[in-house]
Amino acid sequence: MQPRPIDGTRYADLRHSLLELARQRAGRLVYVPNRGNAGDALIASAAWQFFDELPQAPVCLPIEELRSGDRAIFGGGGVFVPAYPAAARWLQVFARAGLSGLVILPQTFRGNEAELAELGPECTLFCREWVSYDFVERVASRCDVRFSPDLALGLDIAALRARLEAVGRGHRAIDQIALLYSSSARRYRRWLRKLAAVEPDAAGRLEVFRSDAERTAAGGEKAQLTDVSDFYGSGFRERLECDRITLDLLDLLDTAQLVETNRLHVGIGAALLGKQVILHDNSYGKLRAIYDASLKDWPNVSFAD
Repeated sequence: MQPRPIDGTRYADLRHSLLELARQRAGRLVYVPNRGNAGDALIASAAWQFFDELPQAPVCLPIEELRSGDRAIFGGGGVFVPAYPAAARWLQVFARAGLSGLVILPQTFRGNEAELAELGPECTLFCREWVSYDFVERVASRCDVRFSPDLALGLDIAALRARLEAVGRGHRAIDQIALLYSSSARRYRRWLRKLAAVEPDAAGRLEVFRSDAERTAAGGEKAQLTDVSDFYGSGFRERLECDRITLDLLDLLDTAQLVETNRLHVGIGAALLGKQVILHDNSYGKLRAIYDASLKDWPNVSFAD
């Protein structure tokens, strides 16, 4: 079954905000990726596709290298929640660095009220579900708060495949990967080895449940063995790394007919491939909120109540 693609017009505000930021004359245009797991690679790959539309490509730097006058773009994801204490410090950096502009790509927000309140009118915060939107609009009253679907829902898989074919996707390029993004060939081989150990059952059903701080009882003890998103972690500062990990994950999901998961981007990746998807919630309601905001009308996606 083919999914109903996300309506591209729903990213109009995001595209406009990024274009406005890129056209400003002051400071460097800087992209600060959201460090994360293999699922976050899908978001990062989609981000680079959005950046292809800009008149200039941002320079990718860690948050510690931001300086006064910079125009910053921070990656999308789910980092601004109490489970990840570093997020409060990052918000303080954004508030106090003297940035000329900031766009935070679609995120989930919970907690960190004091830090969000420090952000000024130069900040545009995109929320990927309406619970976050209502919360941020209330506590970050000086910011421009907007809604956008999760960035991975806008991922063009055909364009991703074509780009990797052009640069040489084959796993023979492990040594090139190590040179490009400060990750050892051993780490990449470990990722491939762990992926290869996960496969759908005889009926084509693949179950992937969280084993980290956002886990629930779903998946039980075997969650650690099949939590494919947790098999890889990175700062995702190189586009080739983002794209390669994304396509490796998509290749696994493409072997299934049905994917049942509480890993958001496992579910999104499977949905984009046209698989039947059953979503379960994570520990604080993120998946339910995103399903209600962007996925409830997809014919191949359902939610396990």
